[in-house]
Amino acid sequence: MEKTEFSDDDVVQYNLEVLPQQQKLEPCYKVIIRPTRTKIRGGDDIDLGLFLSGVGIPDASKCFIHWESAELVNQEDAGYHTYCIQLATKHINDRDMIFPVSGAKFTEQMACRPKGVLLGLTTAFFLIRPPVRGVHTKEGALHATMAEFTWDDCPPILVHLNSSRKAKAGDYTIDAVLTYVHREVVRQSSDRVVIHVTSRWERNQWWVVIAGSLIAFALLILGVVCS
Repeated sequence: MEKTEFSDDDVVQYNLEVLPQQQKLEPCYKVIIRPTRTKIRGGDDIDLGLFLSGVGIPDASKCFIHWESAELVNQEDAGYHTYCIQLATKHINDRDMIFPVSGAKFTEQMACRPKGVLLGLTTAFFLIRPPVRGVHTKEGALHATMAEFTWDDCPPILVHLNSSRKAKAGDYTIDAVLTYVHREVVRQSSDRVVIHVTSRWERNQWWVVIAGSLIAFALLILGVVCS
């Protein structure tokens, strides 16, 4: 069970011992999309989990999710996106100290726009995961960051899209582009997922195949009986 409440001693230790390990690294990240499913029928939900894997803390960042065709998403009710990682601060010993909190308790939800989603990312996504009692990082291994994990079964960012009932059968691409800046150097990472909207034939072909097989078997039996 992850900690969602921190004592002052926890916060001080995190800022003095853990945080500096991430601050000294040059930021380098990869955005990863994980859909719950890639085949849908028009009108079904599309759930995309977004993760960020890497090291370092950029000065500023954003993530843009967009789809190639407006036909895919319900233009009147596109859906919503949620964050489950937040940045908390405490004033201790005349100093403002930061630490990440996460999970369902800290979820924030906002509506999606019909043509794309622009996400502003706080520093919390890039912070090292707070130490877990009894779990130690192996020597030489990099520390895990907050956006590399699910929290209370929630991905760091969840994009929930309402697909259009009028979406034509076929493949639709959804792209995520992460842009981040550190010391005036701009870097980008992207990932793509293909969502397939099934046709009526695809949804019912199993029934046609079974029916055809049964008819063929019946004709075979009838041919044997009549011969």
